[in-house]
Amino acid sequence: MAQKKNVSKNSKIGKKIIRKGLSIYKTGGSPYWYARMLVRGERKYVVRSTNETSRVQATIAAEELLEDLSRGQQLQGTPIKRQFGHYAEQLVKDQRRIAGKERAKSFSKNDEQILNRDPDGLLSYFGRMDVAEINTPKIREYLNFLDDRREKPLAPPTKEKQVITLRKVLTYAYEEGIIQQLPLKPKIPRKDNPRVAFTETEYKKLLKTTRELSSEGIKVRGVPLTMELYYFITMVVHSFMRPTEGEIFNIKHRDIRLVKNSTSLEINCIEGKTGSRTLNTTTDAVGMYKHLKELHPDHTTDDYILFPQYKNRSTALRNVNRLFNYVLDVASLKTNANDEKLVPYSLRHYCLRTRLKKSGGEINVFILAKNAGTSVDQLERFYISDMELTGKERQKHLVKN
Repeated sequence: MAQKKNVSKNSKIGKKIIRKGLSIYKTGGSPYWYARMLVRGERKYVVRSTNETSRVQATIAAEELLEDLSRGQQLQGTPIKRQFGHYAEQLVKDQRRIAGKERAKSFSKNDEQILNRDPDGLLSYFGRMDVAEINTPKIREYLNFLDDRREKPLAPPTKEKQVITLRKVLTYAYEEGIIQQLPLKPKIPRKDNPRVAFTETEYKKLLKTTRELSSEGIKVRGVPLTMELYYFITMVVHSFMRPTEGEIFNIKHRDIRLVKNSTSLEINCIEGKTGSRTLNTTTDAVGMYKHLKELHPDHTTDDYILFPQYKNRSTALRNVNRLFNYVLDVASLKTNANDEKLVPYSLRHYCLRTRLKKSGGEINVFILAKNAGTSVDQLERFYISDMELTGKERQKHLVKN
């Protein structure tokens, strides 16, 4: 398949000469046509956006701009305090100020990537645009523009992130009274991808295989496969944390407190995906944590609880993923019965599905969502929607007073 040619956001494309001293062109970073006009008597050119995506309409707009220029009218650009880029700077500044303090260290990183992505980020497209001109149709045009630049359209969740970041920026303009309301979000068709979880049988086979391999002195690309991988698996399932660099791989001994009567652990998950949160584990996690401490008897409060020898947590994550995939391969668990791929994240999905199922309808989904760093909406869409109540559960919760 032929590769698409990368076009710089500043490269001129689609140039059309209307007549001497007047032409229009586009750049790789914007869907709008620009007018290039010769100023009579000054022997210089002025460039202004036509704010038109159609070449025909851009030609008409260019003629009008040149006419205004010829009559001596000022073609001022949008004042700085009305530009999208001005408020984007405020957003980034505020997010950086609280990153690593009130929020995770990476708090600002995601929005900055969406704003600055070359050549079609929000700033490339909307940067100098008057915030009052950014409405729902303009946002829809932008999403279409992103799709048109790619062989495969952006996934709905990715489009949602673009719109969310854009609205964060516009909120600053709203708070300063520059705009009267935020534009409505364009409707983005969405198809939920299934959350592939281990079944009870698959999970037990995973644990059994891990225990057996841990005693065989196996190394995967030089990294020993030990019982620490077993405790990683069980801690993910019993702690409601994600198997990510920001969550379970970021937990240190100082972040853990044993709850009174040793019923569970209380963990400060400072850099969670949805922000900082304090969570409680199941009772089984208490024993798992004890075994982890025994594996590293010389640990300090500032050591990570899992694979502390790797100070670079990205390295720790990569090594554990390789060990995990090795076990999956040996156990013939690379995919499930539906030919869906099983991955470390499948442990989290197993955790949430199992907790909901075994509660018999008793669990408070709001508290579960807060504890797991997710939302009730996510639980309903991906875990509860395909669960069936037993006759006993229906009788207990729906029939009896």
